[in-house]
Amino acid sequence: MKEAKQTGKRTVRRGSIIVHISPIEHRGKKRFELCWYEGKKRRRTSRATMDEAKAKANEILTNIEAGDEDANSFTSAEKLQYEKAMHSLKGTGFTLSEAAEAFAKSFKTLGNRGTIREAVDYYLTYCPEERRSVTVAEAVAEFLEYKQAEVVHDSFRDYRVRLNELAQAFNCKLEDITEKRLRAWIESLRVKEEKRGCGKMGDFISNTTRRGYLSKIHAFYKWAKKQNYLPPTMSAAESLSQTVKARNSRIWFVPKGSASVLTVKQANDLVHGVRDDIRAYTALLLFAGLRPSECQALHWEHVDFTTGYIEVTPQVAHKVGADRFVPIEENLRQWLEPYRKDAGRISYSTSARILADEAVKQLQILPHWVNDICRHSYASYRLAVTGEKHRLAQEMGNSVDVIDKHYRRPIREEVGKDYFAIRPAC
Repeated sequence: MKEAKQTGKRTVRRGSIIVHISPIEHRGKKRFELCWYEGKKRRRTSRATMDEAKAKANEILTNIEAGDEDANSFTSAEKLQYEKAMHSLKGTGFTLSEAAEAFAKSFKTLGNRGTIREAVDYYLTYCPEERRSVTVAEAVAEFLEYKQAEVVHDSFRDYRVRLNELAQAFNCKLEDITEKRLRAWIESLRVKEEKRGCGKMGDFISNTTRRGYLSKIHAFYKWAKKQNYLPPTMSAAESLSQTVKARNSRIWFVPKGSASVLTVKQANDLVHGVRDDIRAYTALLLFAGLRPSECQALHWEHVDFTTGYIEVTPQVAHKVGADRFVPIEENLRQWLEPYRKDAGRISYSTSARILADEAVKQLQILPHWVNDICRHSYASYRLAVTGEKHRLAQEMGNSVDVIDKHYRRPIREEVGKDYFAIRPAC
């Protein structure tokens, strides 16, 4: 390379390739302009100092000799990106153009379903080569061992009973259970023993119970996919869940506004007629809308008669894990006062079973017990009185959509007032 010094100019030469460097003034500042030809096209750029201009001139000459003339048009930021890209590709065996082409093709294939990094992580997590083939019984046993430390006793019992029935019914590999077989099995299930007044021996299980089976199996399948026991595609339980939720499927589907509720007379007969030791529990279900599990976990310390609110802590509302305040209606206050204590549980673990037996067998208020009928009743009558769905959703620890779908049933305002006028006999 030869460098020729001229008046006010410098020339950097390598063979027949020449780059001219000239001092210029740009916006009141001195800069150094580089000028050269690529083919018949004249190109220019500038630098702040002579040293930077000379370094750029040498770079231009090197690029032209290598046939990479496009690199000469890079800005400083673009050059930095180029260098970082080449450093990242070091050792991969890919050129920058090959890598860019592969990225663009993968990006187009994924569309809006995620990033390429997420797709790679997903593939590595659910890599088919690492999947273990297990029987239903093996997977159920492992899942129950994992689940026992995660949920409360009553919930674990439901998992244990229902999933063990699944294992007994399907003596095969877990991935061999199809949606059709799973659905047919759940539809064939019958009441094995009369408890909580829910149907007679030999009757088909209720739609509520069917949903319970499916929810437990769904949770089991999600866990199995994480353990690489199932492919990442939609499982039989997930597919069946979508079918059940569809409007054209009436199996396990509760139409909007069709929740079962107690009449005012039935609610009155129930709270007056139950055993004395579960009357406070029954009143909380009917006139506070608490879940049975919440009532069983509730302590008298949570009932503040001074402020007129029941505090449902995250420990009590373990189903949703969020705290809320439920108003104490005047009739509820009167029902709770005779049993009021400073501390301790309000009910015990068998209260739900006792209430169902009392309502069906002793009082004969209902032919069979409907799960959450007291909660449904509270929601419907409370909405009739207040007309505020958002307020009701907050009090019950649900969303407005859930209130509409599961709990709301049209009731006249005057009937709602009659419901909350149910008081103890003088």
